Formats: sequence, C-alpha cells, structure tokens
Amino acid sequence: METINSLHSLKNLDIHHNKLNRIHASLGSLGSLETLELGWNQIDSIPDGLQYLKKLKVLGLGGNKLKSLHALI
Repeated sequence: METINSLHSLKNLDIHHNKLNRIHASLGSLGSLETLELGWNQIDSIPDGLQYLKKLKVLGLGGNKLKSLHALI
C-alpha cells in the first residue's frame, strides 16, 4: 500500500463493485480525500484510520456486510 500513500492530493476514490473483503487502514492517510465509494463489495469491518479523513464528504458503504461502524465514530 505504499503507492496509495503517495496520492496525497487524491480527492475521489471509487472502488465499488470489486468483491473486496477488506480495506487497508492506510486509506486514512489520504488527507485530501472527499469521496470514498466502497459500496457493493464484501467488506465486513472498517479499519481504524478512516476517522482521520477530515475532508471526507461522501462515504459509500451500501451493499456490504458491515457489522459495525465503530471505527468511524
């Protein structure tokens, strides 16, 4: 995930419908991210780190297998 850490100015990331079963906590280092679309995957938990996305306006999580949003609170 070193590559994604270098995308400091990335504002939109759409990785929905990709059969992902987890997301890496390093997404939390994308400080400019405003839109993160993760819907319609197979994600069952949100890792610590995403709460640091202070500019995030849109978080798409629909159609996943989430049990808790505790990491976002």
